[in-house]
Amino acid sequence: MQEVIVCDQVKFSLEKVTGESQIILLPWAPAVHQEMELKAAGGCAKDSSDYKWFSSDITVISVTAYGVVQAKKPGKATVKVVSSFDSFNYDEVMIEVSIPSSMVMLQNFPVETVVGSHLPAAVSMKASNDAYFSRCDAFHSFIKWKAGSESFIVTNATGEAPVLEKEDNLELHVPVDGPPCSWTYIYASASGQAMLHATFSKEYHHIDPSLSGPIVLRATSRIASYMPLTLHQAGDGNRFGGYWVNTARIEATNQLEDRDKVYLVPGTQVDVILHGGPERWGKGVEFVQKVEIFDEEHAHDNGVDVHLISSSHGSLYRLLCQTLGTYRLVFKRGNLVGDDHPLPTLVEASLSLACSLPSSVVVIVDEPVNNRDVIRTAIQADRSPGQIQVTPVTVANGRTIRVAAVSISTTGEPFANSSSLCLKWELGSCDSLAYWNHAYDSENYNTSSWERFLVLRNESGSCIVRATITGFFGSSSADRYSAKLLEGSDNFLTDAARLQLVSTLRVSPEFNLLYFNPNAKTNLSITGGSCFLEAVVNDSRVIEVTQSPPGLQCLQLILSPKGLGTAVVTVYDIGLTPNLVASVVVQVADIDWIEIMSGEEISLMEGSSKSIGLMAGVDDGSTFDIHQYASINIHVHIEDDIVELADKDDFSSPSGRYIGAQTFKIRAKHLGVTTLYVSARRHSGHELLSQAIKVEVYAPPTIHPPNIFLVPGASYLLTIKGGPALGAFVEYTSTDDAIATVDKTSGRLTATSPGNTTLLATVYGNGGDVICQADSSVKVGVPSSAILNVQSEQLAVGRETPIYPLFSEGDLFSFYGLCKDYKWTIEDEEVLTFGVPLVGSEAVQRVSYVDNKELSFINVLYGRAPGRTNIAVSFSCDFISSGSHLEARTYNASLSLLVVSDLPLALGALITWLLPPHYTTSSILPSSAESHGQKDGQNRKGSIIYSLLRNCEEATEASQRAVSIDGDKIKTEESNNLACIQAKDRITGRTEIASCVRVAEVEQIRITIKELPVHSIDLAVGAEIELSISYHDAIGNPFYEASNVILHHAETNYPDVVSVNNTRDTNMIHLKAMRHGRALLRVSIDNHPQKSDYMLISVGAYVHPQNPVLHQGSSINFSVVGSDDQASGHWHSVNESVIVLHTQSGQAEAVGEGSTQVSFESSNVKLRTTVTVLPGSTLVVEAPKEMLTNVPFPSQGFSFSVKFSDTNDKINTVGSSKGAPYDCRVDPPFVGYAKPWIDLDTGNSFCLFFPYSPEHLVRTIPKLKDMKPYIYVSINASMKEHSHVSGSASALFVGGFSIMQMGKMLKSTGVAMIC
Repeated sequence: MQEVIVCDQVKFSLEKVTGESQIILLPWAPAVHQEMELKAAGGCAKDSSDYKWFSSDITVISVTAYGVVQAKKPGKATVKVVSSFDSFNYDEVMIEVSIPSSMVMLQNFPVETVVGSHLPAAVSMKASNDAYFSRCDAFHSFIKWKAGSESFIVTNATGEAPVLEKEDNLELHVPVDGPPCSWTYIYASASGQAMLHATFSKEYHHIDPSLSGPIVLRATSRIASYMPLTLHQAGDGNRFGGYWVNTARIEATNQLEDRDKVYLVPGTQVDVILHGGPERWGKGVEFVQKVEIFDEEHAHDNGVDVHLISSSHGSLYRLLCQTLGTYRLVFKRGNLVGDDHPLPTLVEASLSLACSLPSSVVVIVDEPVNNRDVIRTAIQADRSPGQIQVTPVTVANGRTIRVAAVSISTTGEPFANSSSLCLKWELGSCDSLAYWNHAYDSENYNTSSWERFLVLRNESGSCIVRATITGFFGSSSADRYSAKLLEGSDNFLTDAARLQLVSTLRVSPEFNLLYFNPNAKTNLSITGGSCFLEAVVNDSRVIEVTQSPPGLQCLQLILSPKGLGTAVVTVYDIGLTPNLVASVVVQVADIDWIEIMSGEEISLMEGSSKSIGLMAGVDDGSTFDIHQYASINIHVHIEDDIVELADKDDFSSPSGRYIGAQTFKIRAKHLGVTTLYVSARRHSGHELLSQAIKVEVYAPPTIHPPNIFLVPGASYLLTIKGGPALGAFVEYTSTDDAIATVDKTSGRLTATSPGNTTLLATVYGNGGDVICQADSSVKVGVPSSAILNVQSEQLAVGRETPIYPLFSEGDLFSFYGLCKDYKWTIEDEEVLTFGVPLVGSEAVQRVSYVDNKELSFINVLYGRAPGRTNIAVSFSCDFISSGSHLEARTYNASLSLLVVSDLPLALGALITWLLPPHYTTSSILPSSAESHGQKDGQNRKGSIIYSLLRNCEEATEASQRAVSIDGDKIKTEESNNLACIQAKDRITGRTEIASCVRVAEVEQIRITIKELPVHSIDLAVGAEIELSISYHDAIGNPFYEASNVILHHAETNYPDVVSVNNTRDTNMIHLKAMRHGRALLRVSIDNHPQKSDYMLISVGAYVHPQNPVLHQGSSINFSVVGSDDQASGHWHSVNESVIVLHTQSGQAEAVGEGSTQVSFESSNVKLRTTVTVLPGSTLVVEAPKEMLTNVPFPSQGFSFSVKFSDTNDKINTVGSSKGAPYDCRVDPPFVGYAKPWIDLDTGNSFCLFFPYSPEHLVRTIPKLKDMKPYIYVSINASMKEHSHVSGSASALFVGGFSIMQMGKMLKSTGVAMIC
């Protein structure tokens, strides 16, 4: 008998394969071979090994013995499964392999998650017919994931598949959205939104040449993360019978958990704010935000009114308690399903709200806010009958404190708001201790406020503050709950606190900086509290607290440094409960810096003293107090002995220059400026230096002149001598402006009306503080008469002396600018004449815009013949007062002068040197013939011997010592002595009288400059000139030498126009033109008005040369000095029959006899000068042929020949160059000087021109913008006895150069400006 088994038909399990054709789709890409396990049933098979598997095209699809197929390349193939028991029992399925054409995100996963969690994501692929592949997980590792924001992090791009897809039949499970080809998890690290990107890229051109590049498939999805949804209390109950909430940091604090319960009294409200949760997704997605209210039975209830106030920066809700009960409030927010949002995201937060009545109330005293911990402490406090807290609250008096009340629930929790309840406040035994201050209460103050402010008087004692709930305010809650509130609550709805008022404990200073020295102690002052004190130091290695002396233990503590560092000293008042506490910070440090606090400059009057303050500290800016300096070894450094360290009594400090205080004193010893600084040494040995300050010691200030006489309308520029110069300025005032006014800044004094007044000069420092003062007296008057003044009433024949009028008070400064119409007369002109018989152009005053009338207040007398005669002058003065003519007065003055004749045989006068008594000359005796200008090739140095020729009758020793010879110098003793000196040449034996010496007293002073013989000078602004001072005896004879014999004084009434530098040791006056204007210069002997000489100085532009005297047929070049617009001006001659001018160049020719004016006019200046043309014989001066220059310096000078024009005769002379009958002069004078010289061998006459060296010209040349690098120099020669006989010649002079300092530019130091 044979058993027959009937097997079921073999069938593929393809129930979940989509499509009617039951075709399996598999993807393929180079190096990516997708596999899929096929399952079959039937054919009596128990597992896959009971089947045989076949592929119609193994190049497209391969299949294993277990039914696992693998895609090899794009194409189609049929896979057959045959039962191993029956080869005719089989089934077939078509498998198509293709290249993926698109990739999409699977919609099975959420797109929003909370921060700190992961989002799953997956993609699937489609074929070109838009159908999903049956399986594509082989592409998982080839797909790249990227999140477009730093808030999202892709954590496992190659990890396990999402849990949703972990099923055994994944190979045949094809969801609606397709199988996952790649998956990942995204971690949300912060809230925000981003785009999630998945990318697949493969090269296919080697498979299909038509594809030129890689095929890239992309899929994106919008994702978002949100902060956890939290609920925070935003309403502060601090002023409303509730606890305090920090509203400044709501999001960080006040979070309400599910277990938290908020208590409200009916009729009150609280604000809560919702933070976090999903944000609104977009227009296509519905956003849900709502609140659900449940009662204790979880049923919906309306006992709480919820109102959304604001949705910006979180959703703010206001919760109003309407009826008693406990409610659960659930707050929900999120996004439902919509565009790009496949799954809903809805989160929630909840709280428990209890609407109830309080069971008790507590009082809070002297706390800034109703903190929960403070409330809890107050709840737990023991109370005596009457609900008074047993433990008193100790408060410091003299201030305002806050008191508040809080409602407490039956569970012992404080309410969030109790403002619907009425509260009554009471004070017990507080009349003299405290009172309510409504100014500190809230704006909505009323007597039932839950927060009040209490003013504590400066008294000590005990006071009770009580708060009692009396019911509800008028509302529906009052009608409904008032009776229930007050049932059995007589002792529980009231509370009281006892205040113990004490003085506040204070320790000062709150910060102490101690110098690290065992001796550097400091005291802590203690005020307030009781006397039972205890001090604690947190670091005993830094500071030590020492017990105070008996009787001071309640007043101070003593601190001693022990080591570097910072410590806190805490002082406890253990006599009070609770203890009063105060603390201070103490820093022990070494010195880091030290400074002088008296400014960068200090000015001291000679002999005075000043205290200087110091400040020392550490790098953070803290400074040591005054007691610490005694322990710091501070050294005072003074550069010069101008000031010295002084003690408190202004005596020199015996301790040297070390100080032990915060201040020290210096005393001014000598005039000058020095530098001062201090130093201190650190413990390391490093020396710290302060900043250096300048210390000026000045002479007591004086106003110059100390007293002055002026006529009304006259002015004078005051100057101050002495006084400080560093950082100081001067202001002038007059005590009576009706007498004289003074400019506050410049010091220009103007006389107004007759009378006396005082001038004050106040010196101020930089800060406006008065440093010192000086005063002078001013007398203003109208003189009744005038006198004529000469320095001596005798004059020798051939000598000159200045003469000028004076009033009984003052000098020429007092009136010269206000007087005019001077008429000078001489009774006997055979004896005296006015003016010096000057040469050439010197015969006419050399002024441009100062005419004769303006200079006529001074004249010069010349002695012609022996005799006595009278000189007289008359003039008028217009005295001005307050801008109008006060009166005009006429003055007359006369003087008798004796002209002394020479002795009949005074032939030795020409070789007599006049010297002052008690005087030693310079080296005026030449020791050899070479030194006198003769050279014969032999060395004769030291060959001349000098001796005195004496009268045999001069037997006394004193008479023999009256004049003596000391080497090459001459010494004199008493005056009125005469001696002659014999010179003997030791080589040749020749003996001659070398010179005679007459000793006389210095009686007169002169301003002498040969090139400017008149009493006026014209200078351009910036020009400098040196004037020499000469001395004369009683009859006008000049001294050969008289250096430093007498004290001479030079001053000007307007130093702002011309500054004067009086060099007394060289008998020179240095002038510098400062600005346009005129000033009068006075030189006097010991500031004596009667022994004075004057010169008028005009600063501005002028015509050069001034007032020349020409001879018919000669020519001259005119130019303008001191003006910038010479090129734009024009020259003009008033009388062209006398002078013919070229209008542009200024070249002039003398064509006829007479006198005329030459003028120059431009847009800015109008200048004139007088030209005199003389007839008859003239001197002809011829210039040398070589170029005139000062480099190299011509030691022999440049020779200009001088002779008569009509006869060409030589000029007769006898003797040396000193006896030449003519004078020579250089124009302009600042270029050099000239002197006459006659060659004794040939008899020819010359003017020798010696230019000044380049170094000299650098200092004296006028600094003018229009100065050219060359100049024409005129040499003028004129006969001494016949001054009208004269002549001149011009030559081009080119200045040289001088190297002033190596490394700097070369400067032209001739007549040119600096190049």
